[in-house]
Amino acid sequence: KSVLAKLEVKDDDVKKMKELTGILDILEEGVTLIGEENYATASAVLPFLHRLYQILEEDETDPMYMSTFKAFLKKDLAERCDNNLNKEVLSKASFFDKRFAMLKFLESETSVEKETIMAEIRAELLGIESKLTASERGTVQVQEANEKPAKKRRFLGYGLSDVDDEESDTKKYDAFKELEKYEKEPKLKSDDDPFLWWRLRKELYPCMSKLARKYLCVQGTSTPAERVISRLGEVLTKKRLAMLGELFSKTMLLTDCI
Repeated sequence: KSVLAKLEVKDDDVKKMKELTGILDILEEGVTLIGEENYATASAVLPFLHRLYQILEEDETDPMYMSTFKAFLKKDLAERCDNNLNKEVLSKASFFDKRFAMLKFLESETSVEKETIMAEIRAELLGIESKLTASERGTVQVQEANEKPAKKRRFLGYGLSDVDDEESDTKKYDAFKELEKYEKEPKLKSDDDPFLWWRLRKELYPCMSKLARKYLCVQGTSTPAERVISRLGEVLTKKRLAMLGELFSKTMLLTDCI
């Protein structure tokens, strides 16, 4: 009877579990969010951690059991994440996601400086700009041609005349202008799709869109890869070990389409 009494769940225990479950629900929602594979996930990792660390901050109104739980979970997150995350890549992925492009989460909880990330992005843009094809440059010039060039009032010796700015005739493509224009774009809502945003603007941002494809395709967790391994075990059974590689690849592709 004494053992059963110890195992009895009391009303006070239920209250504690409900309060602790609130934090665990947020953690579960975030892990599920970054574990999917049909939308951008790497860009949400650092913003999610930033928000979670804010929730785990100690509050004077917290009872002792809540403070203890928060401290334990925060310490565990730090041990798992601080040295195991490529924060430079994740920060760049967030920058190319207009939901998080302002990189506010870099103000705390990370050792990465925003200036360092932006310097690396500018360096990559210069490399991409040097390899920009003629057709891609032409697309940008057509779009810019719709804007009337600035005019100057220039003295010609016999009066004043409106003439086109000479710089408009010799305008050179500048990837940094893309960057400036991108930073002025309005922020996306939390449920908007950054992939769709870039698909509609890839011609407007020929350099930036290449970097967006590079970083937004990064998976936030290993969950998608683990799903593939699980499907591999279901397809390549002991009775199918003689299956040729080409047939195996096609079979795995078809399992993704089902």
